[in-house]
Amino acid sequence: MAKTKLNSVLAALSGQIDGLVFKHYANGVVVSRRPRMDHIKPSPKQIAQRERFRAAAVFHREVLADSALKRKYQATATKKGVPLSAVTMAAFMAKTAK
Repeated sequence: MAKTKLNSVLAALSGQIDGLVFKHYANGVVVSRRPRMDHIKPSPKQIAQRERFRAAAVFHREVLADSALKRKYQATATKKGVPLSAVTMAAFMAKTAK
């Protein structure tokens, strides 16, 4: 595998650009081709999990709309040092765990 030192502009890249994916890891930036997922068929469990995440995102938006709930979850997020979305989505997933 080839290694290079990226200039400041390229080192700041993240995400997908023109079919390439820029990923940041502890040991540096990795550039790879965008994966082709069009031939992959998700399993019923994967589909169910994706639906749970969609429902968790809806719950997060509901928390953002309700100031009392938002204060409650924001306090937890601040205490743990994580984003509000992480706390609300984790709470939803814990409530709906099977």
